[in-house]
Amino acid sequence: MYEEEWRNLPFRYDVGWYFSIAENGYGFSLDNSQQPIVFFPAFPLAVRTLALMIAGSLMTAGMLVALAAGLAACVYLFQLGREMLTDAQASAATAFLAVYPFAIFFSVPYSEALFLAASLGAWFHVRRKQWFAGSAWGLVAGLTRPNGVLLSLPIAIEMFTTLRRERANGVQHTPATIISRLLVATTPAVGLLLYSAYVYRLTGNPLQWLMSQSGWGRQFMPPTQFLSEWVRTPLFFVSQVGAEAMADFVAATFAIVMLLMVVPVYRRFGLACASFIPALLLPALLSGFISLGRMTSVVFPVFLWLGAVVPERQRAVWLSVLALGEAAAAAMFFTWRPLF
Repeated sequence: MYEEEWRNLPFRYDVGWYFSIAENGYGFSLDNSQQPIVFFPAFPLAVRTLALMIAGSLMTAGMLVALAAGLAACVYLFQLGREMLTDAQASAATAFLAVYPFAIFFSVPYSEALFLAASLGAWFHVRRKQWFAGSAWGLVAGLTRPNGVLLSLPIAIEMFTTLRRERANGVQHTPATIISRLLVATTPAVGLLLYSAYVYRLTGNPLQWLMSQSGWGRQFMPPTQFLSEWVRTPLFFVSQVGAEAMADFVAATFAIVMLLMVVPVYRRFGLACASFIPALLLPALLSGFISLGRMTSVVFPVFLWLGAVVPERQRAVWLSVLALGEAAAAAMFFTWRPLF
């Protein structure tokens, strides 16, 4: 922490947990309090490693990791866009991602930028049959966030699609080739298993990272209950929790709209791309409103779709509106409003 408050602006909410893990490692207590083990290790490990390499503060290292990961994510999205769209549409998709209101979390020491870079990197390299790089990014995704394990599904779908296309073109595959490729799709799950093994050694329960989510008020919420809460949320706008209710309602609106885009994304880009949307969103939706906004920031197929369908003459308006939303989100986050 710095004496000048403006230098501490990025130090909000979960940043303290990430820095505590980076500095002191993980701990665990038997009470039902908030536990650091719910935060997966890839981001704090990267922060600690960089801080040691540059002999700098955790704040400096955390900002550098987040910004570098955010830049890598934008580069990957643009390169994917160039393969699937025109160059102008790829640029638009990247711009939509950059000014998305909850993209504010790509410029503070949170794990969202690293998770997005890992998700995009894994899919980008798998599409190019660059198995080692795809496996490495898949492992990072599984070690960055709990829902990283679900990325195994779209990666496996992409591989099956590629295998079927190659077979239609007369390419023969041995069982060993098929198995070795599918093993790449398991790397996000391997990341989860590795962390669960560590948690087991620390707590005696490999799923304690999941059990401890209750300390933050996260618990399974049936879809009917979620929709009921979402509809009722505007009624609380005039109450003392109005700011939090409004943030929840906006985040839930974005999340539901993104889920509705599964079909158009499937029609435009195929099943593998579309399957990323529920894989990235459903765990957050089914555990309530908490942190839902920043969870939507990593749903990259939506931004590819927007880049494809928003007419060129309308892009400036879209970008301006989204940028205003990001400015409002930044103001909320940096002034300790309920945006976390």
